[in-house]
Amino acid sequence: MENIDPGVELARYGVDSVYAISIISDIEDHLQVEVDVTEARRRETVADLTDYLLDLVA
Repeated sequence: MENIDPGVELARYGVDSVYAISIISDIEDHLQVEVDVTEARRRETVADLTDYLLDLVA
């Protein structure tokens, strides 16, 4: 099992546009929030995406 480094770019983990949409859909379902896909895709790292999501649920 691989550890996820929050500072690594999502692309290095194989997150392409199709996979990103799937992940965003799962996040929306789990957190019960609407995620702006364009804004989420601007986030390049796990840490950046996490910060964006924390702002949404705050």
